[in-house]
Amino acid sequence: LYLARQKKEVVLNISIAEQQVDELSRQTAAVRAKAASVEAQIQQTSRDCDRFAALYKADVISGQQLEKVSTELTTKEKEKKALDEQVAALKESVGIARDRVKLARTGKLRIQETDGEIRALRDKVKDLTAALNSVKEDVAECRLISPIDGRIAKRFFAEGSIVPPERQVFSLINPKDIYITALLEENKLEGVRPGAEVNISIDAYPGQEYRGRVEKIMPA
Repeated sequence: LYLARQKKEVVLNISIAEQQVDELSRQTAAVRAKAASVEAQIQQTSRDCDRFAALYKADVISGQQLEKVSTELTTKEKEKKALDEQVAALKESVGIARDRVKLARTGKLRIQETDGEIRALRDKVKDLTAALNSVKEDVAECRLISPIDGRIAKRFFAEGSIVPPERQVFSLINPKDIYITALLEENKLEGVRPGAEVNISIDAYPGQEYRGRVEKIMPA
């Protein structure tokens, strides 16, 4: 939004500066034309002065007539000088206006360069975002998710190792699927059949009883 506003301002500044250059150039041309006209009048009045001076010496005209022409010549010369000064001032103003045009165009080029840099940065952000998403996918694929809630009984690879595909990493124990292999004497097999409920006690955990169910009777 800021860059778009700056673009509009630069375009407006260029337009204003160019209009100033055109207007000042027209004014300069007009003043120069007027100065050329006054210069022609000065040359004619100067010739008239020389002629009136000769007539005055010949006592053909009065001194007042000669003075009138001389005064007119002085007036025209002052007017010409003022016009020359005005032309010089206008030329300076035109130069300043042209500098403003150059400065505004330089600003436009800088904005275009900035715009290009922003587009390049956006492309770079897009590439980095794609790379980040790719890394996230890789990390997600490296995450090991157990199909059950349980405990790790054994670890086959150390942390940081590269694991070949389809290789076992951990051995898990499912607390909901613990089994016991019991060796029973013949006189204690009565009532033992698949599906029968049993009470289990373990010497390592005295005072605790567990309930289970016979899954199967081994052939041996």
